[in-house]
Amino acid sequence: MKETEKVRALVLAAGGIVVRVGSQPLIAIVRVRRSKAWALPKGKLKAGEDTLAAAKREVLEETGHRVTVHEFLGSLSHAEDGRHKIVQFWRMQAVGGPVRKPMDDITAVKWLPLNQAIETLTRARERLFLAHVGPAAVRAARQAAREALARAAERASPAAVLREEEVATIDSEAPQPPIEPMTADLLAEVAAAEPEQPLLTESIAAIELPSVVAEASPTEDMPLDGDTSRPTREPFAAAVRAWIARQTQFLAGRHG
Repeated sequence: MKETEKVRALVLAAGGIVVRVGSQPLIAIVRVRRSKAWALPKGKLKAGEDTLAAAKREVLEETGHRVTVHEFLGSLSHAEDGRHKIVQFWRMQAVGGPVRKPMDDITAVKWLPLNQAIETLTRARERLFLAHVGPAAVRAARQAAREALARAAERASPAAVLREEEVATIDSEAPQPPIEPMTADLLAEVAAAEPEQPLLTESIAAIELPSVVAEASPTEDMPLDGDTSRPTREPFAAAVRAWIARQTQFLAGRHG
């Protein structure tokens, strides 16, 4: 396969785990018109577009909400129509109410508690991903709200009202080593992989998952862990191993 064809076989997308702060944090999921699937808000990058900018744009277009963007949460990778697709996600918080209607490709937006959002998602790979990173995103949102309320109490009169925008813009926790988005070098290595080789979600399979997803039924959307019916391409595995290890160590520390 020519190098240009290998690059074209790589599809980059981005999105968000979007939390709405309130008495109970809620997660945004959307229903896609064409597939009728419930999914996390995300979409493909435009030509020359930055990944983070694409994530924020796609969330606005699909949920109708402006958001503040916080830490990187991780990536999903899989094969789609014979091409490699990598979707990178950030934690986001909704600011205020909707400012526009969702794009035509989206027929509905739901704001659900974490466990209900996990159960409602159609694809197994997204259920697994949200089950793993969702608790940390919810804890961060709650911590952000507590910090904002504390700040308001210190400086405001009894009649002062905390604006929702202020809650959303205060970050969640003490600084921690961030999970790293995929680098250009790693993406280039992925592009060099054969397009027929599906990308397994190794960053998820390598980590012990919460019990909420342990009973999830496997579907065609996600290969079973340990499935040896498909060959593994060693150069790709070597390229992502260090990146996976960093994510695994970070997430394990947050769940420990």
